[in-house]
Amino acid sequence: MTQSKYKIEINWSDEDGVYVARVPELSGVITHGKDIVEAVKMADEAIELHLESLAAYNEEIPEPASLQNLSGKFQLRMNKELHVNATIRQHELGLKSLNEYFNCLIEEDIQGDRPQGKVLQWHGKKLTPAEAKLKRRITKNPQMIKKSSSRQAPLKKKNKK
Repeated sequence: MTQSKYKIEINWSDEDGVYVARVPELSGVITHGKDIVEAVKMADEAIELHLESLAAYNEEIPEPASLQNLSGKFQLRMNKELHVNATIRQHELGLKSLNEYFNCLIEEDIQGDRPQGKVLQWHGKKLTPAEAKLKRRITKNPQMIKKSSSRQAPLKKKNKK
């Protein structure tokens, strides 16, 4: 169907009555067609024209993500306060690690199936839609929940003088 190595997203637009084709890796490349085949054909043409334009202006042509040798790892830097708060939230949700927490949040954000700005409640705690969906997911998959130890460290008593 398509000759492009770039990802093409196709969605139906009720408002316009057409299939909208968007190429997320190429900023501003968006087109449409009366059916999916036409939308993909138009997207291929738009990609070709966009790449020709970048070349004509000696601008960098981005390598398609599908051709990049990605390891599945990246280093994330954040300020200490955000790190502490993320760790607290990870524990509140009962997840095994920050890696698992961020993986789930990124996956939910990329899938884009959450309402924006809506806040949900869980046991009196405010949850974002992504966290609420994550909570439902870990409830269905108990292996995601970290095992809590029955042993707790003894509390230290402060000596009063």
